[in-house]
Amino acid sequence: MILADVEGAKYNVHFHYCIYDGKRTTFCTIHRFPCLAKMRPCGTIPAATGHAECSHRDEFRKSTGRKIALARAMKILGIPRPKRAEIWTSYLSKVNGT
Repeated sequence: MILADVEGAKYNVHFHYCIYDGKRTTFCTIHRFPCLAKMRPCGTIPAATGHAECSHRDEFRKSTGRKIALARAMKILGIPRPKRAEIWTSYLSKVNGT
């Protein structure tokens, strides 16, 4: 998924899911350069990866895991708060189809 801020900067965002340490986990990788490979994770550097672990008590929902993992990846990448808001707007418009 490619997301953009209002200045037109593009961010490649990938999600993948697995069981990590016995918990269902969502990983989000975000980077500014074209992908090195079609597999996920794509291995492009520099990149930031955020993750969200689902508790055994909770129901696994991809949408919830994606939001948490994306927020963590953007924070790790050091994207300023105003730019994160623009990326969220782009993400939500793609997810909601608007």
